[in-house]
Amino acid sequence: MLRLHRFSMPARRRARVFAAAAAALLLTLPSGAQTIEREMFVSVLDQADKPVLTLGIQDFVVREDGRAREVLRARRATDVIDIALLVDTSQALGGQVSDLRRGLEAFIARMRPQAQISIVGLGDRPTIYADYTNSEEALAKGVGRIFPIAGAGAYVLDAVGEVLTGFEKRKPERSAVVVVWAGGQEFGTGTYQPLIDGLKARGTALHVVAIGARTPADARTTEGRNRELLFDRGTTDTGGRRDNILTSMATADALERLAAELLGQYRITFARPDALVPPGRTEVAVRPAGLKARGILIPARAAAR
Repeated sequence: MLRLHRFSMPARRRARVFAAAAAALLLTLPSGAQTIEREMFVSVLDQADKPVLTLGIQDFVVREDGRAREVLRARRATDVIDIALLVDTSQALGGQVSDLRRGLEAFIARMRPQAQISIVGLGDRPTIYADYTNSEEALAKGVGRIFPIAGAGAYVLDAVGEVLTGFEKRKPERSAVVVVWAGGQEFGTGTYQPLIDGLKARGTALHVVAIGARTPADARTTEGRNRELLFDRGTTDTGGRRDNILTSMATADALERLAAELLGQYRITFARPDALVPPGRTEVAVRPAGLKARGILIPARAAAR
């Protein structure tokens, strides 16, 4: 018994020494090794749906899986934005083409100084009318190519998938997909959830201007349901907006509201504990009563630039 007692005591002491040394080592690690910085692009709108431009760090609240994060910096987002304009050129466009062109021309004029813009037609198959550019002439030509294609349906789902593939190659720091849908019957073969996941993974916000009835004629088809779920959940999950307008004459106003929102966004930085498993949900809010905020997390590869 004495022999066992003599050898067990030093073992316990050694364990205590090792534990104390490990704790001391952790205390000497820099605090930055225990947290990482992440960023979001955030829109803040008042009750009149106008952007609020006067907020600071103290006004933002970020939560991840319900846990509050420390907001470190907040500034106006002056970063260049890649915008993919997806325009319904199916037969449903019909006599609405002039209204759509006027709205797109005004939107492009507002955004062009801060954006690289592409124009993609959705009728028959996704067709590039203008590749990413801020050239006034090239974008004007792209808008001029917009017209209804007789007998054609719309391919929203396929076009969003192709745009995301292009963004994966371009790797823009800030990006958005803007769909202007005129009621074309959906013939795309994609499904909504992989597209939403792809938007979120690339930090791409989805915005939709939908013309016509809130419940479209093809809503009971598989393709139509997938498009509607993409429009509804995709805009919500990526910090985007969906505007439903009854007539194409309201297209310019809807796109003007979107341009004002994009030009009034914030870029905020917050601290997140460094963990092997990232949080599943990141949410942003603002403290002033009556304001609404929505945002999208910037991918880590872009935020590190």
